[in-house]
Amino acid sequence: MADSHASHDIGQLDDGGVGAHAIVLSATRDDAQRSGRERRQAQAFGVAREIGCALRGLFELTAVLAVLDRIDALTERADERIETQQRFIVEEQRPNRSAVGFIHGARIGPSGAPLNRARPDRETRPYDARMARARKPSNWAVLFPYVLPYFLYVGVLSIPESALPRAWTYVLAWVASAAGIAWGWRWTLALTGPRSPFGSVLAGIAAGVFGTALWIAIKSPFYDGGGEAYPPAEFWARFATSSTVVAIFEEKLFRGLVLLTAVQWDQARRAGSKDPLGDALHDHSIRDLARGSWTPAAVAISTIAFAAGHAPGEWPAAIAYGLLMAGLWIWRKDLLSCVVAHATTNATLALWVLYSGQWTLW
Repeated sequence: MADSHASHDIGQLDDGGVGAHAIVLSATRDDAQRSGRERRQAQAFGVAREIGCALRGLFELTAVLAVLDRIDALTERADERIETQQRFIVEEQRPNRSAVGFIHGARIGPSGAPLNRARPDRETRPYDARMARARKPSNWAVLFPYVLPYFLYVGVLSIPESALPRAWTYVLAWVASAAGIAWGWRWTLALTGPRSPFGSVLAGIAAGVFGTALWIAIKSPFYDGGGEAYPPAEFWARFATSSTVVAIFEEKLFRGLVLLTAVQWDQARRAGSKDPLGDALHDHSIRDLARGSWTPAAVAISTIAFAAGHAPGEWPAAIAYGLLMAGLWIWRKDLLSCVVAHATTNATLALWVLYSGQWTLW
């Protein structure tokens, strides 16, 4: 009897073990299915996010082109004015200095054709940048070289991750932006200014570290801590891109073209111009302004434009950072300090996020 009871007890235990094992298998299967659903949902969300970014970039580009087309229609004027000084025609012989290059400087027909000969009743001289009142490229003429790297970067990053791994997307964005910067370099403002480049580099590093602390302090309340970590390849690809080409084309665009064109718009407005924006775009060149030029309205416009390129939750931090970069431009009177500061901030912020695990702040 004892043996039979023992065998009966063991049988009960075996049945219980089988039941527990079945429960564990069922739970494991449910977890696997749930994990699969979550993974598919995350992939679908990622694709939707990439499509949304692409549509947002396309919308921004369409809006900018629409505004520029409207401005051009309102401010249309004769761009081929002939400037005379002491009976010299500068326009006829000046080489092309616009962003669309060789077209205006090309000969029409044979070299001896009438269109390629100077007027016999007037003496002509080649264009010389040192000549008094020599026309420099208007702000409108150099707009494209400033915005091209920005739109190349945004456009490449809009490629869905399902079509191209994110790490390779950042690599491609770096190459495209670098090519755009190199192509338009001669039409954009030089980085250096009247002060020592070494001093500007040191000032930029210090301002960049301070900017990192400022960004973290202001952005933290708007985002939860933690977040999903970047894969190593994607992290380092974004690190290299944000700390090099992004710093260059954003500072050239926002602290260069936008801020200084806004200065000339503000000056024309206060001078009583009926079309201050048209005058600033078509009749002025930012190269005519002294380095470090600014007005409160121009700083506000450039800062708002800079913040608009960030996510809404980053706007307060981006506004504060834009003001910091504008102050650096005013103090150091060059773009070099701003570029170094921006690169330093992007690099130190990435390393801080990697160390702290606060991925939502990057």
